Amino acid sequence: MKKIFLLSIISLVFLSSCFVNQQNTETTNQTFNGTVGTIGKKGISVIYSHINDEKSKKYVSDSMKNAGIDEKSIEDFIKSVDLYNKAIGNQNLLKYGFNSAENSQNDSGKISELWKKNYPNFEGFNCRITSYTLLKNFIKIGKPDTTDTEYLFMDKLALKNSPIKLFSDQEIKDFESFFSAIKTPKTKDISVHLKSVKDDWKKKEITFLNKGNPKKASLISVFFHSNQAGEESYLFIGHIGILLPTADSKFMFIEKVSFEEPYQMLIFNNKSDLNEYLMGKYNTSWGQDEASPFIMENDKLMESYKDAK
Repeated sequence: MKKIFLLSIISLVFLSSCFVNQQNTETTNQTFNGTVGTIGKKGISVIYSHINDEKSKKYVSDSMKNAGIDEKSIEDFIKSVDLYNKAIGNQNLLKYGFNSAENSQNDSGKISELWKKNYPNFEGFNCRITSYTLLKNFIKIGKPDTTDTEYLFMDKLALKNSPIKLFSDQEIKDFESFFSAIKTPKTKDISVHLKSVKDDWKKKEITFLNKGNPKKASLISVFFHSNQAGEESYLFIGHIGILLPTADSKFMFIEKVSFEEPYQMLIFNNKSDLNEYLMGKYNTSWGQDEASPFIMENDKLMESYKDAK
């Protein structure tokens, strides 16, 4: 792939939006209650946390365990969260475990400064590393292929410099194979791009062991399209998180938007609200030659996916 493709991907994967806390809520190891805030044009109800206190860590850990995630992966995730939160300090995070949210922003400049002070040679973890840490045992890759992984250069550097060893050598190869860019026709037709993803994963023998089980965790992938003039057309996972069912029939979404931004746990009432949140954040390319982002749950288009334009 040429340099212009790499630069276009870098500019896209750094797109993000955040929230600010409005009111504390109470938690238990099963469910929680509290005032719910709103986000987005449609006023979506959501409660979220930076997972920076013992109650929220236990709630998230218990939910992950109930959704089939193994203890080692949960422990590695909590270690990563603690490492980040300790480095930037709680004064830059929510003061309480679970809070309502409305149009917030983190002080990214201050956070970046604190992070570099504590870890000058370590980039931190992003959405791809975080999600794969948790669900790598849910994904089987029979024929890994690490072609077209140039855009993962920061991910590779982060894994190399990490003070926490998250992946074995084989798991790193599988990670690169899963997240490698995928060639696709020059079109805005999402059905064509969806087929490109499925064909690529079939060739690599990528399967999701718990797909279709509503009680298990699933992988939510936001695919972006790069279609620069004079370049080949590619798809890549620009953002990714994991989705867990909650005890009160809602959905918990775990994400780390970027290397420098905090870990987030968000509770949505349904998958339509999750779609609105993700498309509102990432569907920002208007009047361009690229297709709109599309959202996959494991190996299928998310059932509530809808182009927000």
